[in-house]
Amino acid sequence: MAKVTKLTELNKYKNLRGLSPSAANIWAIAGGKGGVGKSFISSGLSLFLAKQGFTTVIIDLDFDSPNIHTYLGLPAPEKKIKSITDNNTYDLESIMIDTHLPNLKFISCYSDDVTQTPLSINEKSKLMSAIHNLNVDYIILDLNAGIQDATIDFFNLAQKHIVVTTPDPLSIESTYRFMKTSFHRHLLRVESQFQLNRHSSEFMKNPEQYNISTPADLLYTLNEYDSKNAAPLLNLMSEYGFQIILNQARSMKDEVVGQSMQLVCNKYFGVPSEFIARLDYDNGIWQSIRRRKHLLMENSHSKLYSQLLTATRSLIDSNLPHKMAC
Repeated sequence: MAKVTKLTELNKYKNLRGLSPSAANIWAIAGGKGGVGKSFISSGLSLFLAKQGFTTVIIDLDFDSPNIHTYLGLPAPEKKIKSITDNNTYDLESIMIDTHLPNLKFISCYSDDVTQTPLSINEKSKLMSAIHNLNVDYIILDLNAGIQDATIDFFNLAQKHIVVTTPDPLSIESTYRFMKTSFHRHLLRVESQFQLNRHSSEFMKNPEQYNISTPADLLYTLNEYDSKNAAPLLNLMSEYGFQIILNQARSMKDEVVGQSMQLVCNKYFGVPSEFIARLDYDNGIWQSIRRRKHLLMENSHSKLYSQLLTATRSLIDSNLPHKMAC
């Protein structure tokens, strides 16, 4: 009886996640390594969306270094994700925090408890379902750097998979590793839905025999061997692309890096990826943080402001009316 009750409880939170579209447009912002400006970009995107009239929630899921509240000029939050995981309610609206913009709410994973443990599998699943069902226009997920399981799962929950890198070779290498990991995780999940994982395992055990050296090769081979089941898989995978932001650029030459990453991703993964923005290095960012004011709220005449605004506009889905108020 207890086992049945537990299963019922878990199913309540799943609510067809993965089988039905999310209530909101979800954008996940991640990076292969720390220090690339991910949180600045996440907070900037959320500010622009809110200023354009969209109801927006930014969720800080960087459990290692939660700092979105600082970028938004807010004190360390008292309401936090741990509150709803501890009491098993998963009511995200109960922990939303008001910001300086009426259309922008904030949810934090901040904790000053140094003994805090990572989310369990059940906690992560319930939190993902709560995010999936949150009824607003846009949700911005600011994620941990790196390839932890939870980071990849939250990243793949989104419709927009935004990866942030700098021109630094170490950052680029880490970004490719992150994209490869998230793509393979998503592919494994989709394969199982169409009973193609047996074929995939066989192909990957003998990649030379089947002439497979990239994920794009694997998708092509699956289609060759089982076109009936592979067709819907290819359709789903075609919707899984990466949106690349090159941050802290110092010259026009750096833009070539972003363009090259787009070409490599399209060829290697076989899904449409897009280089959406080059953001210039701006020394004013750390100065604005010290004043607890977001640079984009302080200086609407900066080049960085116009660059990130253009990136936001290019990301906005066409199924919602554009309200260009910035």
